[in-house]
Amino acid sequence: MDLRLPILRAGALALLIAGCSGDDGDSAGTSSTSSPTSESSTTEDASSTSVGGETSTTTSDSGETTGGEGDPCEDDSDCPVTAPHCGEDQRCYDGSSGDPCVDDSSCSALAPLCNPDQLCQTGDAGQPCADNDDCGPLSPYCGEDMCHDGGAGQPCETPEDCAPTTAYCGAGICHDGGAGAPCEGDIDCAEDTPHCGGETCHDGGNGEPCEDDDDCNILAPNCGGGFCQDGSAGDPCEDNDDCSVQAPYCGPQGKCHDGSEGQPCATATDCSAFAPICGPLMTCQNGGTGDACQDASDCKAGYNCVASECVSG
Repeated sequence: MDLRLPILRAGALALLIAGCSGDDGDSAGTSSTSSPTSESSTTEDASSTSVGGETSTTTSDSGETTGGEGDPCEDDSDCPVTAPHCGEDQRCYDGSSGDPCVDDSSCSALAPLCNPDQLCQTGDAGQPCADNDDCGPLSPYCGEDMCHDGGAGQPCETPEDCAPTTAYCGAGICHDGGAGAPCEGDIDCAEDTPHCGGETCHDGGNGEPCEDDDDCNILAPNCGGGFCQDGSAGDPCEDNDDCSVQAPYCGPQGKCHDGSEGQPCATATDCSAFAPICGPLMTCQNGGTGDACQDASDCKAGYNCVASECVSG
């Protein structure tokens, strides 16, 4: 029997065992070196993982608070630079339009004003206000609790609520004080229409509404029947003061006349020196031939009343 065959078999078996042992060692080494890499990857993934789709507020290595609008807070120090204001509801806000505020410092540059409702706003037309400080540069006036530009028809309490071109406040609205503008007094009217009569501004000319002579100009200085007039014949009047030199008598019909023959009268005071008698027909007459009479007193001197007419002699 050849003794070399068993020896060869034993050697092959030893080599086979050694090879298997080497493969196991390589596998173990590979596993050992890859494990730290796996841990590192896991750590990195964890730092970027969000909860519920929203990034949670964390503190960076530098100590700076990160996060966004709506984060919970107790004071401003709890809020990030992107939403630096802590509201009364204990949420962080960036001070944009509609965000809650305590004063203007709680609001951003884009909505810098804290309105009476304690909400940030731009102060544009129609936004709420307590005074002009709550309103922006394009609508700088506060009237009836809202911002506006002070133009014609805008609400006001004083002229300070109105723009320079409509600087008068009359009947609660801004206007230019021109003819027909509403007014409560002359102060509500412009220089060219300085009189307030009938609750409107006017120049005091003939026919303009008035309460007294002060509402009228020098060309129509008399206020008669509620209107400015020059007191000409036929103008309305309440007494002789409403009538001009040319028609100085205010007759019983409430109109100015010159007191001449045939003008209406209540007494002789309504008649001129040229027709000084107020006859039975309630008209001024001189009492001459043919004038109506009841007795001689209706006739001028030297005339008698015969058959209801004045006759000489």
